[in-house]
Amino acid sequence: MIAPALARLRSYGGDEVVARVHRPRTLDELRDVLRDARRDHRRLTFRGGGQALDTQSLNTDVVSLAAFDQICVDPERCTATVGAGATWGAIVAATLRHGMVPAVVVTTRGATAAGTVSADCISRFSPSVGREGDHVLSLQLVTVSGDVLACSRARHRDVFLGVIGGLGYLGAIVAVEYRLVKLGHVPAVESRVEPCGSFAELVQALAPRGPRSCGSPADPGAIEARSAVCFQRRALVVRSRYVRTARRKPLRLLHEPERWLRRVFDLVLRVPGLNALGWWFTFHVAFRRPRTYLDGIEDFTFFMDGNVHAKRLGQRLGLAMQVLQQTFVVPAAAAAAFLEEMSAALDQRRLVPTMFDVLFVPEDEGFLLSPGNRLSGHAISFAFDTSNAAIRARAREFLIWATGRCRAAGGRLSLVKHVCADAGDIAAMYGERLDAFLALKRRLDPDGLICNEFFDRVLAGGSAPVAGERRGAARAPSREDLRDPGNAG
Repeated sequence: MIAPALARLRSYGGDEVVARVHRPRTLDELRDVLRDARRDHRRLTFRGGGQALDTQSLNTDVVSLAAFDQICVDPERCTATVGAGATWGAIVAATLRHGMVPAVVVTTRGATAAGTVSADCISRFSPSVGREGDHVLSLQLVTVSGDVLACSRARHRDVFLGVIGGLGYLGAIVAVEYRLVKLGHVPAVESRVEPCGSFAELVQALAPRGPRSCGSPADPGAIEARSAVCFQRRALVVRSRYVRTARRKPLRLLHEPERWLRRVFDLVLRVPGLNALGWWFTFHVAFRRPRTYLDGIEDFTFFMDGNVHAKRLGQRLGLAMQVLQQTFVVPAAAAAAFLEEMSAALDQRRLVPTMFDVLFVPEDEGFLLSPGNRLSGHAISFAFDTSNAAIRARAREFLIWATGRCRAAGGRLSLVKHVCADAGDIAAMYGERLDAFLALKRRLDPDGLICNEFFDRVLAGGSAPVAGERRGAARAPSREDLRDPGNAG
């Protein structure tokens, strides 16, 4: 087995750590890593594409499962079985060759299957098709003892419900089987962008039309994406669907992630005054009237790749490229009032988010740490792309306050982005579901081998500092010993 290498790792939010990175290539090598960690009493964390915003995938000992990158598409069963390290860019490319597409795909190519299933991710199509976990048929989990559990709704159901959305704390996911949507063609995506007059109107406009589809509908065009972006008290609603056409009329910049102009645009949005000016122009000039666009499916799906490229460019220029991003799931009945309250609070604090977006997400079947566990509602996200200390401090204070207001509204904070919260908020929001998850962890990982700062602070009720201010934390390997700098991914 290859010895671990030292590497400097970053979260997508900008936290850094120097870590020993283990890169097992086979199941036996993975078992060896776990055995050695048990022997030496070392805490491990699994890492995929390095897209986690908070410290979910950072530790001083990290296991990269990038070598487990197989992809097998079964056109007859309309399924894909993929390895932990298979990227969503590769998965979408492989399934499109067979005229199929995963129902829920995250917005960056570099994210990996194990990483996103551990987060029970959503997409702009989630109002119609639900969360990623709704389309997982089975998965393989390697426990700290080296056992391989084949988990599904019929086998090891309790583990299945814990692993999906479980942030990688129950074991190593090595393979995932997904149900696919059969398109029968390589489509474009048609998007209609319309201004919206009020938050009450917005909440109504985002409500899904027709029953949720978790299978492969006869008419893929019936699967509709509904989302919105907000600025102050204005909103733009975007409705998208698959269409049969070879024509292209792209939504400029947003759905052109590979263009250099997009990278420059994302860097400009980090400048506070220009950020506000850009959003004012978008709402008052560019989209005063409804507009329709036709994008290639991969450009539409992976539109946040433009931000990934911009971050890398900024880092090469010596910029810190920090970001705070948090998502709240608020019941539909409380969503309009919550949005009004948040908009007023942003104005009061002189904050203009880089992104303020909303979409409706139906409840899931009971994944323990999913915010959609028996809760349907609007996923409301705020992103602050800035390394300005004063703005970050105001943004952090806003997000902590907003978490309390989300709790009061009967909602939940998503655990897959940043978690800026007062002590007790997470336990109150997740209640018995968190208790069940921790009991399952004690059973599968009795020595607490898979653990890190995020687990201690968020799930185990620790008192570590809030995300974004821990740049020197958890750095057991010396920087002077660093021989392999770079993102281990």
